[in-house]
Amino acid sequence: MGNFFWSNTIWYILLSCLTVVELIVVFVRQEKRKFVLAYYLTLTGTTLFFETILFIVFRAYYYYPMIIQTSSFDDALAGNLFSQFSLGATALLLRLF
Repeated sequence: MGNFFWSNTIWYILLSCLTVVELIVVFVRQEKRKFVLAYYLTLTGTTLFFETILFIVFRAYYYYPMIIQTSSFDDALAGNLFSQFSLGATALLLRLF
């Protein structure tokens, strides 16, 4: 596969770091942390459900994170997970502030 770290993988690592920072900001500023966690998981699960249908059934797009070298489908699915966790965190940040 070659060395795709600076062209592909770094963006997914930065996306995961941004997601963690967003979640830390939300959890520090909110008092009802159990509710916020449940809300985040609901948002993420909902977006993951619909995006997985688009990704697997309709093959609408493809991710190239180059993280898992053994299987291109597993690698693309990992990229989808990065994207959906980030989408849920961003939606939570926008909704609660």
